[in-house]
Amino acid sequence: MSVTTAIRAMMMQQALIKYALVLILGTAIGAAVNGWRMSSKIKSAEAEHASQITDIVRVAAAAAGEALARQQRAQSELSQIDQQYTQELTNARAEADRLRDDVADSQRQLRVQATCPDTSGDRVRGATTSTSMDDAARPRLTDTAQRDYWRLRDRIATITAQVNGLQAYIRTACTVTH
Repeated sequence: MSVTTAIRAMMMQQALIKYALVLILGTAIGAAVNGWRMSSKIKSAEAEHASQITDIVRVAAAAAGEALARQQRAQSELSQIDQQYTQELTNARAEADRLRDDVADSQRQLRVQATCPDTSGDRVRGATTSTSMDDAARPRLTDTAQRDYWRLRDRIATITAQVNGLQAYIRTACTVTH
């Protein structure tokens, strides 16, 4: 029994080794096939992920481009408003300077609608009196009052142009951004 048993044991060992090798080889082949399959799934997921990122970047770039275009339009509109009202202010100041120069050169007169009070005490207001040299003088602003008049006129033109410009700016800026 010893030789037959030994031969049988050896054959059994060889069979077990063959089975173990087949099992190991099968597992290795299965793992390799599964790895290839998983690798394919990973590559597919990576490609889909890259495609999604590309879509997101494209949409973000389009949104950024539109926002930039809106901003540039708004800046252009606001710049036009600024130029328009700056020109109006310049024109108003030039007109005031021209009028002031014309009055100073006696090409125009600064007329004052005024009534001089009767200082004689015995005249009735509105009564006809004889003319004299004093009665021939027209009411006139003092030099200081005349300078103040021109300064006020200039400031009124300035503030009017500024307010109009700011109102246009607000109307444009508020409608552009919302």
